[in-house]
Order: sequence, then C-alpha cells, then structure tokens
Amino acid sequence: MGSLFLRGSAQLTGEAPGLQIRCGALKPSRVGSIPMHFRHFFLPKPKACPVNVPNAMSISDELNVRLSKTRLHLEVQAKMKDRIPQIALTLSFGAFCWLMMQMVHEMGHVVFAWLTGGVVEKVVLHPLAISRTDLFSNPHPLLQVWGGPLFGIALPIGLWGLARLRRMSTTPLFRVFAGFCCITNGLYIGFGSNTPGADSHIMLSQGCLRWQLVIFGVVMLGLGLWLLSGMGRHFGIGEPGGKVSHRLLILSLSLLAAVIVVELVIIALA
Repeated sequence: MGSLFLRGSAQLTGEAPGLQIRCGALKPSRVGSIPMHFRHFFLPKPKACPVNVPNAMSISDELNVRLSKTRLHLEVQAKMKDRIPQIALTLSFGAFCWLMMQMVHEMGHVVFAWLTGGVVEKVVLHPLAISRTDLFSNPHPLLQVWGGPLFGIALPIGLWGLARLRRMSTTPLFRVFAGFCCITNGLYIGFGSNTPGADSHIMLSQGCLRWQLVIFGVVMLGLGLWLLSGMGRHFGIGEPGGKVSHRLLILSLSLLAAVIVVELVIIALA
C-alpha cells in the first residue's frame, strides 16, 4: 500500500491493487472509473468513420451524362418524326412513277400502232403486274415497238419542261418522274431480258443490233441520272434535318391513288 502525490489541477485514482494515486487537491469529475480531464490519455482515440460525401465533379459528370442521353433521345424522336413524311413521300411517289411509267410506255405502243395502221387487241395494266400491249395486226412492228420507249421518255421530259417554264411548285416531281422514265426505259431496252415478247427481243428480230440498244440504254441512263441529281432535297434526303413539303406529300399520295383507280377501272372495262 502506498500513496503518490502529484501536483496538478485534477486527481486520478486507479483501481490497481496496492497502489493509490492522488493528484492535487481538486475533486475529480469522474466518468466511470477515469476522471474526465484525463480520459483522453487512457481511452483509445475514436477512428474516423468513412462518410460517403459525393464529389462535386462526379455529380456534375453524372448530370452531364443524363442530360446528353435525354438530348440524344429527343433528337432521335425528332428525326424519326421527320423521317415518316420523307419515307411516305419517297415510297408513294416511287410507286406512282413505276405505275405511271408503264402506262406512258404502253401508250406509246398504242399511239405508234395506230399511226402505222396496226390494230390493238388488248392493253394489260395492273398495279401488281408488268404491263404489255397485245396487237391484232401490226404492219410495222419495228416502229411500233420503238414507240414505247421513245414516247415513254419524250412525254415525261416534255411535261417537266412545260412545268419548268411555268415555274410550277411541282416541277421537282415532274423532273423526278422524267428521270425515272429515262432510267427504266434505258435499262429495259439496253440491258433488259431477251425473252420472246420483250421489246428488245422484237427489236433484235427486226434488224436492230445489240450495240445499238446498249448505246440507247447508256445514253438514257446518263440522262436519267442527270435529271435525278440534286432532287433528294425535295424528298428530305441528303440534308441534316431535311423536311418535306406536306403539300408535295399529299399530292404524291393523291397521284398514286388516282393511277391505281384508273388501272382498276381499265381492268373492269376490259
């Protein structure tokens, strides 16, 4: 048993057996068995608890990513909204050009047959079939067979020229139709099938040479491509955010419906 006096402003009392420590004359303030004033000397220091404090930069990056995704989603929706009229105009006018090209082509066969003293037996026109003209008599088959592609190209080009002179708002449609007729007739005559009944087969059987048909096809193909050059902008093609005229779209759909009705009426009357 012993006692040890220390000078200070507080007193520490230990519970160790045989030893009693007293410090100063002030009465200690106890917390448990250790005075408050010396508690930090004996108790372990608390460890710092990790706190997830968001980094300002990471928050900014996340917001930027979310804003970019939202902006991209809105841009895609806007582009898809613009693409619907573009697709509708392209498909509807392409279908109209295909059907109308066949009508004009067969019209050329009929006109030249009448001019050369031929008798037309039947004209086949159907939205889901390839057109043809059947003749009862054909005194000049070479002239009659050339009438289809020549008339089928000359008439659309003439209509386009007239629309251009009058500065009509529908001039681009006339030009596209003329280019389409040049390309299709050129490919059909110059590089088409030589099956019996086809125009190129009749031409070859009537004395035309293959190279003559090829030259015709190449020239018409070049002319058609020239007519189509730069016309994509009227269909919303080739320009960022390109838009089409709703007036042209309505006109294209109306033309397609009209040509289908005409062909169905011809079928019903035949």
